[in-house]
Amino acid sequence: MIEFVIGGTAQGKLKYVLDKNNLTKEDVCNGEECDYNNINKRVLYNFHLLCRRLLKDNINILSFVEALLEKNNDIIIISDEIGCGIVPLDKEERIWREETGRACTNIAKKAAIVIRVMAGVPVIIKKENTHDERNEKTNFSSTLSVALIRHGITEGNKNKKYIGVTDESLSLNGIYSLFDAISKEIYPRAYKVYSSPMKRCVESAKMIYPKAEIIIKDDLKETNFGDFENKNYDQLKDDLNYQRWLASGGTFNIPNGERREEFITRCQKCFEEIINQSLGEECVALIVHGGTIMAILDKYSSPHEDFYNWQVKNGQGYFIEIDKNSWINNKKAHVIREIK
Repeated sequence: MIEFVIGGTAQGKLKYVLDKNNLTKEDVCNGEECDYNNINKRVLYNFHLLCRRLLKDNINILSFVEALLEKNNDIIIISDEIGCGIVPLDKEERIWREETGRACTNIAKKAAIVIRVMAGVPVIIKKENTHDERNEKTNFSSTLSVALIRHGITEGNKNKKYIGVTDESLSLNGIYSLFDAISKEIYPRAYKVYSSPMKRCVESAKMIYPKAEIIIKDDLKETNFGDFENKNYDQLKDDLNYQRWLASGGTFNIPNGERREEFITRCQKCFEEIINQSLGEECVALIVHGGTIMAILDKYSSPHEDFYNWQVKNGQGYFIEIDKNSWINNKKAHVIREIK
């Protein structure tokens, strides 16, 4: 299946393609400098610059494209849009722009998917259903379903400790509880899963979604509780700073900990990046921490509730839906139900 991705300069086209397809720069052939007689990578980047080189070498671009697509029927081609703006005075520049435009038109005709990326946000221009997709909902539906799930129980959770940067694995009870929830089929389907790098999240993700692609995002981590880390109420109740923190509703800065506004900002920024990258998907899941879920829904929930209203138990969470067509404008997620 041929994919074609276009957009302006520095709009995040390559990053979008690599993230969406779980590829690396080793999978990329750069049209600005690669051997165009031996293009054998999954991604062809800077197609417009390749066209300039072909013209310089007196090679017919349309014939080259036809042969390339015939040989590589699973290629992803990325090109800058160079046909807009003032017509260049230089004749060679005009020819380059016109020939590149014709080549891009031919690629778009043959491609099963054509996507325009603006400011890192993909917009579907063309999507042809494959034979296997005709009897089911297409991945490029108007709604993106997202499962926000808190990891399973750890020993620290059991003892009601503040577990942030402490990298605990699931407890035996946590594993049993997740197996029980999985057997009851409480978790929505997801083909791609984003996870905090902490052991308790990665382990939970592999249990709940064993066949899914799991992508680690550092900014989905729980907050650093500083001097309160790995301690519970009984251990902290006589600490004056702890009492101040409780009285402030969690806004008082924890000594040696992460500032609340910094924690919330990084979680929300990461969530937006994930959603922007997932607009071509049907359903994704985030296996994260209780605080991470609270930070996300504090900003994006509809109907809206504040931070502490979104507390959730281990192994549970929320099922939300995002209208892809309105996400760019209103940045809201409709909370459908609890996962429990």
